[in-house]
Amino acid sequence: MNRKNPITLFRNKFSFLSNFYPASVVVDGRTYPTVENAYQALKCANNAYRDLFTKITPAQAKEQGKRVKVRKNWHKEKKAVMWQLLLKKFEHPALKLALKETGKRPILHENNWKDNYWGIWKGGGKNLLGKMLMQIRDIL
Repeated sequence: MNRKNPITLFRNKFSFLSNFYPASVVVDGRTYPTVENAYQALKCANNAYRDLFTKITPAQAKEQGKRVKVRKNWHKEKKAVMWQLLLKKFEHPALKLALKETGKRPILHENNWKDNYWGIWKGGGKNLLGKMLMQIRDIL
């Protein structure tokens, strides 16, 4: 991957790349305020419990998501769920434009919360979120 001038922090000008960014997504008739809220809700085994995630902050959703009983096959399905949520997020015209305007810059989801699955922590990780964002940018 070309690492020239990468986007590494999803803050300030690039805060829109964060799953915590306020961009509503509708799934199964529920409107979630952020991708994070929707993602955490969709991991729940109990469908009725998902309503809670429509009413809380993304930080609260992330914490609640650590406590829920996860639905069967979640670990096999979570990448596809994230992909669909990101596609919905970038249907918003302003967000679509902002993503396009990142050009060909690499998007590296560096973090300090030890996530080396969706991001990069201490120089290592799969960076799946960054890769998905770049794929969606290419599609747009």
